[in-house]
Amino acid sequence: MSSEGRAKKTDLAPLLEPLKERLTEMSDEDKFKTVISLFGRRGKKAARAIRDNTQIFKVKNKPVYLVRGKQLDYVVIDSGYCSCEDFYLNNVLRGLGVPCYHQLVLLLAQSMGRNIAEISVQEFQFRVSKGSG
Repeated sequence: MSSEGRAKKTDLAPLLEPLKERLTEMSDEDKFKTVISLFGRRGKKAARAIRDNTQIFKVKNKPVYLVRGKQLDYVVIDSGYCSCEDFYLNNVLRGLGVPCYHQLVLLLAQSMGRNIAEISVQEFQFRVSKGSG
């Protein structure tokens, strides 16, 4: 596969945006079931993170988020990018076109209307410089 073909697989918006719209019409429990059904292990991990109230931060006036992982904060840009190793390996290198669990956490949180704390660009830069993914 050419590098151009692989690059296209990193754009997960065509997969996740319609799903986000469908999820908004479901009960929270049905959202969990749907994400787990579609994404298996990653879906379970994302559902658990939402139930555990994983912190999510949105950079003010930007489509950029920080999703707290087990040890680090990961940069998620809407549904198209995550700074975690799973996203890099499965999308950039392997071209599989599958979301990581941080992207699924953001998707679930948005579809459930969860409170996402807004932070400044300066705070974002500080958090990333402290060792985010």
